[in-house]
Amino acid sequence: MINYIIKRLVASVITLFVVLTATFFLMHALPGGPFDSDKPLPPQIKANLEAKYGLNKPLYEQYVMYLKNLSREI
Repeated sequence: MINYIIKRLVASVITLFVVLTATFFLMHALPGGPFDSDKPLPPQIKANLEAKYGLNKPLYEQYVMYLKNLSREI
């Protein structure tokens, strides 16, 4: 019985990790950005917003930041 529970927990963690990773990369694959639907922003303000939210960092740093933020929410 314990083996069954451990296997299910491990499978759940792996599934959750795969879903979170797929969600992150699919959102980054979509065209546009979070500030594109608003009225047009001057380039300097858009750059400041991207820097504030870490969108100007490399993708792997954004992914690590995403996982850290999710772990804080749990």
